[in-house]
Amino acid sequence: MNTGRVRWLRALGVILAVAIVQVGTFDQTLLFDRVRLDLPLYLLVAIGFVSQSQEAAFLGFVTGLSVDLFQFAPFGVYALLFSVVAWGLAESQIRLLHPGPLFRTIQGAMAIIGATILMWFAGVIFEQDPPPFTNHTLITLLMIGAIGSVMVHPATQVARWMLHDRPSSDMTSAPTSATAR
Repeated sequence: MNTGRVRWLRALGVILAVAIVQVGTFDQTLLFDRVRLDLPLYLLVAIGFVSQSQEAAFLGFVTGLSVDLFQFAPFGVYALLFSVVAWGLAESQIRLLHPGPLFRTIQGAMAIIGATILMWFAGVIFEQDPPPFTNHTLITLLMIGAIGSVMVHPATQVARWMLHDRPSSDMTSAPTSATAR
């Protein structure tokens, strides 16, 4: 088996494992009676940080499909949203020279908040009865961003191992060309 195939099998295995752990454990757990940990979303942001645009879009689509399999949303909604978010993050990484860890943490928190808002809008569009948008929603979004900013670094390490065989303590460098893998 060549290394490219092993890398993709490992990526699919990690994505499926994260989706199963999410459904089995974290979907029933709320932190501070408001916030649910969303492991597929953290992995999605990390994939956007360490992948090329096309690879990130495809893996975002696969991650979204794994969420679609276990959620009661219209099939394909998460796949579409996750592929767009991962592609956008990967594209933004190409334009950054050497972002520091603090910038990457803030960028990860903003990406998680943005993806959460997109999922809320998708719930409204597909009549999934999301909670009303109130002041409590803003507090919850800030909490989601704070927890997400903490989870970005470990998720990035997993994504690096999953895609590049090299978890690194330096989370500031993303590949910028197809030959940088």
